Amino acid sequence: MSQSYIQIWDRIADYWDSKTAAGNQFYHEMIEPFSLHQLCKKPPCKVLEVGCSSGLFAAKIADLKYRVTATDVSQRFIEIARSRWTQSPFLNFAKLDILNKEQVQPFAQSFELVVSNMVLMDLPDVKAFFQNTFFALEDAGRLIITTSHPAFNTSVNRFILNSKASAENGEAIKEMAISRYRDAFEGMQIGMIGQPEPHKIYHRSLNDILAPAFETGYSIVDLQELYLRKKADSEELSWQNFEQFPPVIGLVFQKNRIP
Repeated sequence: MSQSYIQIWDRIADYWDSKTAAGNQFYHEMIEPFSLHQLCKKPPCKVLEVGCSSGLFAAKIADLKYRVTATDVSQRFIEIARSRWTQSPFLNFAKLDILNKEQVQPFAQSFELVVSNMVLMDLPDVKAFFQNTFFALEDAGRLIITTSHPAFNTSVNRFILNSKASAENGEAIKEMAISRYRDAFEGMQIGMIGQPEPHKIYHRSLNDILAPAFETGYSIVDLQELYLRKKADSEELSWQNFEQFPPVIGLVFQKNRIP
């Protein structure tokens, strides 16, 4: 990844840590439950986490006796994670650019599982991501991903509270306007309210996500649309009140044996 890309994450890492160190609603209701459920092999198996941020998920599964190498492209995130969680035979933090084949080279066929939570939409080269995670996995190893839903959770979508139409229970109908989906695009975006500066987001359709995975040699094992629980007694324009739309998608791929 470019130095300018990495430097942005170094600069905003402390702010993200202040908001997500203990996990937010997305994490507790969608990301962690999906990813934990997919850890189908009993520990101690070897896990590579790509994009560990402050290390919350890595520490969680290390406590379950999975042997975790937790990585992030941001050196600042690695420093934060090391200061918060005690490294052990079950947990190690390391700086890694997953898109850089030379950096991934030492990890050839080293892991039974690769986990990447809410990272894919931040990566400029999804094909390199699939190729390098494939390279790091043992034969028949699995790749677990959570990412922003490509159809509903992008910078060109917006919530609408239609007060002119009412549902059967008398509430205003909640709608979503989607202005662009098929074509890939990128842009600078605030991912967390109050974030000191924007970072780059890459929109891809579901086809644009799946096609390079299949070309690399992955087969898909599971795909789930993930939802938040409804927030009661509020008409706030937020994900908690738009329970008909999934903000996150969970994917599980398996590495096929290459002849």
